[in-house]
Amino acid sequence: MRIGLGILVAVLTACAANAQSAVNWSILPNVRTGAPNEDLTFFATIANGSDVEMTCQPRFGGLFVRPGGVSGQARFYTFDGTDTGASFNQPVAIPAGADQDFVVSLSTNRAYAGEIIIPLFCTDPDNVPLDLPRIPLVNDFNVMIAPGNPPDIIMITDTLSQDGVARVGETGPHAALMTVAAVNIGEDATNVRILPGLSGFSTLNDGIAPTICETDADGVCNAVEARFAQIALWRENEIRTFAVRARVPVELGVPFYPDELRMDVGATDDEVDFYTPLITLFGRSGVAMDVERQTGTGPTPVQQCNYDQVADAGGSFSREDGIIVFDERINPDGNLSGLGYFRQSQNQFDSRFEDLTPFRLALPDGNSGDTQMTVFGMGPGSAQTDDDVANVNVQTRADGSLVISWNANPGFSNDFEVKGRLRCAGAPAQPRQPRLFTPEALAEIYDIDPSINGLELEEEIAWREGTSEAEMGELTKLYGDPATNVADAIMGALIIFSGGRPGGPSPGNPDSSQAIADGDAIGILVPSRYSDPESGASVIDCATLMLTGVQENEQTASTRNASVSILTRSGVAFDDAEGQCVR
Repeated sequence: MRIGLGILVAVLTACAANAQSAVNWSILPNVRTGAPNEDLTFFATIANGSDVEMTCQPRFGGLFVRPGGVSGQARFYTFDGTDTGASFNQPVAIPAGADQDFVVSLSTNRAYAGEIIIPLFCTDPDNVPLDLPRIPLVNDFNVMIAPGNPPDIIMITDTLSQDGVARVGETGPHAALMTVAAVNIGEDATNVRILPGLSGFSTLNDGIAPTICETDADGVCNAVEARFAQIALWRENEIRTFAVRARVPVELGVPFYPDELRMDVGATDDEVDFYTPLITLFGRSGVAMDVERQTGTGPTPVQQCNYDQVADAGGSFSREDGIIVFDERINPDGNLSGLGYFRQSQNQFDSRFEDLTPFRLALPDGNSGDTQMTVFGMGPGSAQTDDDVANVNVQTRADGSLVISWNANPGFSNDFEVKGRLRCAGAPAQPRQPRLFTPEALAEIYDIDPSINGLELEEEIAWREGTSEAEMGELTKLYGDPATNVADAIMGALIIFSGGRPGGPSPGNPDSSQAIADGDAIGILVPSRYSDPESGASVIDCATLMLTGVQENEQTASTRNASVSILTRSGVAFDDAEGQCVR
């Protein structure tokens, strides 16, 4: 038991620098299975990182409700390593800089599969309340409740540094390692798939594609590493061990965001593919990552970004989905600049009103410091109606990732009106991504005239958005060899949409000094889902197209014609195109 709680404290220590709360909590394991009205137990630790004593307890007496008439209670008992307290859910005083361990017993009244939300809060000596943040794979808890005695796989993970962080330095093998020990304390399980992943940033998960193997008592793989390990029969009380590796390209680092970016592993049924969220879970665990890059300086050319509010300790308004692409062609005569988009809300705190909002960012001298971000307007009804400028601070980390933060910007009526930040991570080349060679070749396979101007493109997009997905597909059909860098595909599209033409002695080098003419459009194309047709060539199933707006002269310039569109390939069906295609 103490080993498990020691791991919890290590996880909390790792998260403290990045989480936006002085008090945090962690649980182990993160997934349990059982029957209705059966008590499921897990360990919890609350770490008080503040400089005052905090008094903590569950809200609502630990009672919770979930969809479908599901209800239950979580009962927190204090634990000293040997004995549990006699009563549960009582206020517990935790001194400054100290931890408090718990054994938690939880039950539900009926069958249910999914997350159980257990809000905790603390009060300081002045009785000011503080809600403890929810951190994925640190204190989120999932259950699968079904009649009988379903499989119940308990997983514990470890790293070489034994602190809950998979670390990789500037030299040596560029692979993050996580070891896993798991036991099935439920009924025999058949056809179990053990699937590793990188949570929080989908481009990292898709591009790095962590591998796993089952190991023997000496830690040696029993079989070749693969994207998952398949267990035909996992007997009750049987212990199995695994090794998970994330091989990171040497030019790429993985930032230390322990509260958001984690290497995880889950046990699920064998029907799950790599694009389907793990819903039916029998077990899950994970660690943070901290990977230094071994080559390259400055910002990684393509980065995925997630948004969160600085004052949002609970993470309730954090939003995924965001990309920024840096290229000298965007601002050839000035500092390195990027184009991108991120998901923000019209009403700051209301996630029902969200838009993918386009922006342009010019890095300051030295790639870190204060600068400005142009936020492009998309017209009435959007989160950003007109073009505007926000003051931001950019920090480029040694691993190539960016943290873009801002204080409240007057004049905005969305997320820029409150303190917020974008935390970004370098995006690797995506598997099976087609290589784009020249603007002409790209135009041909996109079935686009390379001389098409921005206004014509806007009209084409507007028409396709009003038609079926099948009719929208012509813009997103790509063939070719795998790309060596995701920027090849994205910047290839940028060349066409910005009106660039090949220049210089070698094909594909645009004449970056060529001015953007009236009627041209500037933007980025972010390919997403891929599939292999019968021909064997990789095809993009969907992509996100961001345009800053048609370039017009000063007399006719519009400040509200930017757009972010989702393009899908003909013949490919999506249950949720936005959820499955936007990165």
